[in-house]
Amino acid sequence: MDDIALRVENLSKAYPLYQKKGTKNIFSLGAWSNILRNRKDHFWALQNINFEVKKGEVLGIIGPNGAGKSTLLKILARITEPTRGRIEIQGRVQALLEVGTGFHPELTGRENIFLNGAMLGMRQQEIRQKFEEIVDFSGVSAFIDTPVKYYSSGMYVRLAFSVAAHLDADILILDEVFAVGDQGFQRKAIDKLERINQYKEKALIIVSHNLGTIKRLCNRGLLIINGKIMAVGEQDSIISIYLNNIDKKDKINDFFSLKDKSRKGNQNITFTSLNFHNHIDNFKKTIQSGQELSIEIKYTLNMKVDAVKDIKLSIGILNNWGQPLGQCPVFFLLGQKN
Repeated sequence: MDDIALRVENLSKAYPLYQKKGTKNIFSLGAWSNILRNRKDHFWALQNINFEVKKGEVLGIIGPNGAGKSTLLKILARITEPTRGRIEIQGRVQALLEVGTGFHPELTGRENIFLNGAMLGMRQQEIRQKFEEIVDFSGVSAFIDTPVKYYSSGMYVRLAFSVAAHLDADILILDEVFAVGDQGFQRKAIDKLERINQYKEKALIIVSHNLGTIKRLCNRGLLIINGKIMAVGEQDSIISIYLNNIDKKDKINDFFSLKDKSRKGNQNITFTSLNFHNHIDNFKKTIQSGQELSIEIKYTLNMKVDAVKDIKLSIGILNNWGQPLGQCPVFFLLGQKN
């Protein structure tokens, strides 16, 4: 195990679902094992998880909500006990699962650095040595002696992440920490993580729904769906498997049908469908950043070609929140009426 930082073998986690009609769902921790033995109504958050993380490796864990990713990290961080299975760890483990956990609103930023650092496993001497670096990275030096209850939410999470980013650990576990701060600070946080692992001495385990960040930082991927490992391997291939799984579950053909008759316009040209093509698959709803993409728009021309003039069309690209990311022009090739 000289080059293995962490090994997980046959790891499973079950949560009992025990409820008697007309009573509250209350039972002692000691009763859990009896419930699991005697009842069938329990939920397996994780089932037979097996993987290894080598020193210097950055493992990205991806999957849909409720897949068991955060449960796995809590077990690795020794916050939650597994139902069965074992974990071998070589070195010091630190986990950042909830940014800002342990911050006290009445204490100043300076005091919270020492408090939060101690809760994360840093020694007092270590915190003092890294104090100026932590403050400088957070960008809140002007308010470091102000109680954090007066901080904006962005200042709060920047300071919390800065403390965690300076942990001296052999294995660093991160859960959705890239949503902190503004875009500038997010880039700064990613750059920091890249520097942490530049000498390939530490192991990083990262969970994030930001596939672009996972692709940039991680060299191996692990896909979890419904508490089970669906695939482990090179990061790009794991992301492709995940996106393909999403495609299969979505009603793609219905989604891209453009046969709605209530659209505005003079109906001289009617769009009927929209398809995506790339160099890998004939048809996809979802593609990865950097892949080639062709957009096929089908239409019906309800007038003579000679009468068509000054057609202008552009395709807008929006993010999940409906915010515009860019536009591109579309050129028409008009032929016979379909």
